[in-house]
Amino acid sequence: MALIQQVKQALIRLIDADAGWLELLNHHGWQIGLATLRQLSDDDFKQALLTKPLTIDRNLAGFTDFHVSANHLISASEPAKSLLYHAFASPNVLTKPDGFELQAFPSRAEIEVVENFVFAARQATLADIEQQARTIMGFPDNVELELAVCSFSTEYRVAQSTVHGTHADMCFSRTGIARVGTDEAVYSPELRGYSVFLDDDDIHQIRVLPCHFSPYIAAKFKGRKDRFGPVAVLSENVDDSNNEFWVPLHKLFNGEECISGLKLDVDQQANLYNQKLEKFAELLNREGLSEVPESALRQSPFRLTELLAEWGDATTFGAGALVPVAHPLVAGAALDGAPLDFMTPKMTDRGLFYNAFAPTLAMQAERSGARPWPEYAHIREKVNEDGSKTSLTNNPDVIDITKQGGFNALHYLDFAADGSVTPHVKVAESNTGLSHNGKPLESISAYSLVSAPDFFPKVRQRFVYSWWKNDIPKQARAGTLPAWWSWLVEHNHWQNLWRADPTPLSDLRVAANIQLPNSPFTKNDITASAIVALPQAEVATDGTTAEIIKMAHPKRNTFLPDGAAGIFAPGWDTSFDTLSTPQGNVDHLAAYGLGSPFPEDAKLCAALSTFWPAAAPDTTRTFFEVPFSAGSVVPLTDAESGVGDEVSWDGLTGPHFVDRNAERSVVQFPDYPRADYTRNALNGLFSIAQTSKISLEEYKRRIVAMLRVYRAIDKLDNKNDAHIVSFKQVNPGDSELEQAEARTNVDLTGPIYRVEGFDNEFSGQQNVSSPTPTDESKHYAQYQVKVSWVVFVGSGDNVLMRLNLGDGSARRSNWVSRDV
Repeated sequence: MALIQQVKQALIRLIDADAGWLELLNHHGWQIGLATLRQLSDDDFKQALLTKPLTIDRNLAGFTDFHVSANHLISASEPAKSLLYHAFASPNVLTKPDGFELQAFPSRAEIEVVENFVFAARQATLADIEQQARTIMGFPDNVELELAVCSFSTEYRVAQSTVHGTHADMCFSRTGIARVGTDEAVYSPELRGYSVFLDDDDIHQIRVLPCHFSPYIAAKFKGRKDRFGPVAVLSENVDDSNNEFWVPLHKLFNGEECISGLKLDVDQQANLYNQKLEKFAELLNREGLSEVPESALRQSPFRLTELLAEWGDATTFGAGALVPVAHPLVAGAALDGAPLDFMTPKMTDRGLFYNAFAPTLAMQAERSGARPWPEYAHIREKVNEDGSKTSLTNNPDVIDITKQGGFNALHYLDFAADGSVTPHVKVAESNTGLSHNGKPLESISAYSLVSAPDFFPKVRQRFVYSWWKNDIPKQARAGTLPAWWSWLVEHNHWQNLWRADPTPLSDLRVAANIQLPNSPFTKNDITASAIVALPQAEVATDGTTAEIIKMAHPKRNTFLPDGAAGIFAPGWDTSFDTLSTPQGNVDHLAAYGLGSPFPEDAKLCAALSTFWPAAAPDTTRTFFEVPFSAGSVVPLTDAESGVGDEVSWDGLTGPHFVDRNAERSVVQFPDYPRADYTRNALNGLFSIAQTSKISLEEYKRRIVAMLRVYRAIDKLDNKNDAHIVSFKQVNPGDSELEQAEARTNVDLTGPIYRVEGFDNEFSGQQNVSSPTPTDESKHYAQYQVKVSWVVFVGSGDNVLMRLNLGDGSARRSNWVSRDV
């Protein structure tokens, strides 16, 4: 069926459903009824799409970021100027002109049909495509333009998420991030994307996140912010004007309509690898702790190549959807039906195997932080001589046992991976590849990651980083911040917020994994994780920037690398390794440097003051003491920490008061070393249900609230001395809040948080008892506390606080207001 017929079919389906689409299109000047639409010939319908002028209402919800100079349903080769494509693909087009919700939405396959038609409508030859790129980029005719067939991860985004930030547009990267999960993917037509958790899912379900890849004719250009990007680099010392980028020009798809005069057969091949156990076993072999033959290292379970991700059904997901296979988050490894184990090494204070995170095995990097093997490994499942297994997790001596080593431990698998997506395009008549000016076009692969779940899918690394790194310091210099916020910036407490800056993967200029088996990547290709746009001669600006910025961020996940973590130590989405060459060492991305399995990383990254912002929850306050921590940055609420009847994200029960009287309070904390995230994942205790609902604005509010709390209790320079027992949002009618406001004559505004905790010392005296384990396994411990504090913080200039002895029934301080 011709594309024009498929577009017509999709439009008739939506209009015929009486879902509001006819009213929506007519509001913009379409003025063609369903009966007339049915009767239009293919040619007449095509002309109506391409030439019928519209009167677009850019004040209508969902269309405030539509390109200002566009006025047709379809603009050939320009998705951002095609109103029909925008209406189909934008996640913010949700309502009819009367404000009521649309009752039906296009499928992913229908969006793709319109997208393909946009590119087909120009009826361009390869020469036309090249010439258009030359014209837009100002490339001289006497200089050869380097063309190739490239696979890109693609996403149509609202304005503030695009490369230029001025109108909704398509975004492209040669790196795409799918994510593992325990259940199959579900496409939401309303979101025009995917959700990792649905309201009627089991609380412990985590749905896989697919990633979309599409092949394009692409050209190589040096960075041009005024033409294609890349997306604004927030990191310092990155000059993209001298970096080369593959830039998409024209989408490739099957059939005769893609490129004039050619019938194309288009395909993409995915090659994915999980090499964690392979690299780990190589290290163990080297150290004499195992004797795995090299040939076996290239086979399962050491090197996994199957059942990691598969191409999704095109009718459900559209073409090019790489969908991870649903698995338990972790699984014990087996070989020939027997548990696969290894001899555990002795951990020392320093050296290759070190004990800083015992009972997790930590392995030192040998070259500048590079990770030629997993940095962490789980070693708490002992494999006995008869093949039976004994969990050491509940052994009270687990830390000493694992430090000493000398026992066989079970290898664990996860199903994360990295690899490549390579385009294959043939001209059907000749069964040869595409060529131009007598030269065959090279196929350029995309870097494909299948990563750990993102527990904050609505909070994108790029936006957190931009707000923290650029927006707030700029406002401080302009004098538009409240005095208390400016004080935080002026005294460097804002700048020193994170253990690792929340740099997005899209900011990195590092080669993709050049050590993959048969890797298609090269050491000098360092821009694969950048995000670019189609070349455009002009960027729409019409004074509507303020309205665009106010638009809601979509509730869907992203699979582009500005939603992934950048800096590596070892990483969340990927790590990095170094390859020695005669010309010097070459850094490159490599997923095999992550923890084996990934929950070993999750525990460490989460507790180290949200080491991976916008991906790993901040569990610093969950534990009484965490090595190398720098205080809580983005605290989880009591409910998100599993207090009461709630389910936590990590299977633990966070800190809470278990007993209180007039003289002391008893607080219970999980013990950090003994928390076993791999075991919790194995038992299906992880949950994304609560954290997946946290918005970017809520995430930012918590950061600011905690800084103000630490300042109120005079712990900005020594946060580890303060222990947060309770963090929750309260309503204006809360009785304790009303009392605080009445006593201080201060009314708090905005979302208001109540934070309760205690310090190690009070008035120079020890304020906390030694821990008392709650049971023999020592997984939880209780502490007696004399004096605690309560702080209320909102968005105004003041916070309210007081001290309590014990439960406060006998002795408590007055409520005071502090301008912090």
